[in-house]
Amino acid sequence: MVIIIGESALAYWRTPPCVRDVEISLANLPDAYRPDTKVAQRLARERPNDGAAIRKIRGRVLSDLKGIPLPIRIITDEMQRVGDSPIVSIRRGNAPAIRPFCVDLGNDLFVASPELAIAQAARGRTDAALLHLMYEACGIYALFYPTKRAQLVLSSLPQEQLSGSPITAYSDEFGIPLTFDETGSQRWSYCEGKNPRKGTLWKRPPLATHEQLKDAYREIKEVNGIVRARSLAPFVLDGSGSPLETTMCLLEFLPAYRGGEQWEIPHLNRTVLLNENARNIQDSDHLVADQEWHNRLAILEVNSMGHHADPTGFARTSRRRVSLEAMGYVVREINYEQIEDLDKLNIILESYAEPLGLKHCPRTASFLDARERLHRDLFSIPGIHGKALKNDPGW
Repeated sequence: MVIIIGESALAYWRTPPCVRDVEISLANLPDAYRPDTKVAQRLARERPNDGAAIRKIRGRVLSDLKGIPLPIRIITDEMQRVGDSPIVSIRRGNAPAIRPFCVDLGNDLFVASPELAIAQAARGRTDAALLHLMYEACGIYALFYPTKRAQLVLSSLPQEQLSGSPITAYSDEFGIPLTFDETGSQRWSYCEGKNPRKGTLWKRPPLATHEQLKDAYREIKEVNGIVRARSLAPFVLDGSGSPLETTMCLLEFLPAYRGGEQWEIPHLNRTVLLNENARNIQDSDHLVADQEWHNRLAILEVNSMGHHADPTGFARTSRRRVSLEAMGYVVREINYEQIEDLDKLNIILESYAEPLGLKHCPRTASFLDARERLHRDLFSIPGIHGKALKNDPGW
């Protein structure tokens, strides 16, 4: 049994199906996409001393595993040598013990589930970074950092296979999670401009729920990182739509001792049906609220960088707000620049608490210290909010 684990498993779950399902040929690669000599040699021919684990991985590096940076990290219970090679990093492990928390990819190859992969990836991450992974798994977005193999596929796919019909809502007007059909109209879609080879943000159906996280972490035993994952899972909400929304959620809803406002929990990305007056303003029958406190008729919109970068964007946002206010909602907005600046953020959240009907968290010295640590950690996570990745995805 061979199991893809940790960071490699995370990369698998972040790979869009339109990339994963295309097979490429080593012999026909353009010069710009060719691997280095060592990788090319290991992929081109089998060695007599290659074990079963290497053979299983080699045959799929150019197919469903092309979104995973090399070397691919695995554990196995098979009798063969362990160590690192250009394409695979093999460790001996108790594979049968974690098999119930893995997904079968065929041919006795498995990948750790999103829940297990997050726990395995805890080492070296702050609590804020680990919570971001959990929110992503339970949200409607993925951060895909394409390898060269994946970039080749992305460069050749027609635009309609990349854009699709983007997922915009997590739940319906009653707050019930939507049923997502990954193979139909609600599939993965790229949502950062026209060059997916450079971007990272995709919309996709959720991989898990916060309840599934908690259930898995109660059952998983003797895995490095499981204790931390188990302690953090209760703080996760379902339905976040972007890394910025996740960052804002952690600043709002974590307990005060962790630096959060400890605000009442809203619905994330909930559908709001518009009445006749609001429909006339919006020219639509519904909107999706980033954060909605239904019993308070209160909404907070989290606007990403460039949200008002053009007149069309500004007009669209203005219509949204007027439509919702016409239905009696109290609407407040916050953007990236305001969230990034801790002083501005604290002032804005203090001023928003009362209009939104939320309890103001006292600014004690201990709270302010915890808030500063949380904010610093959130804006130091590699790969988001403009921070570079620790390692380039490579070939």
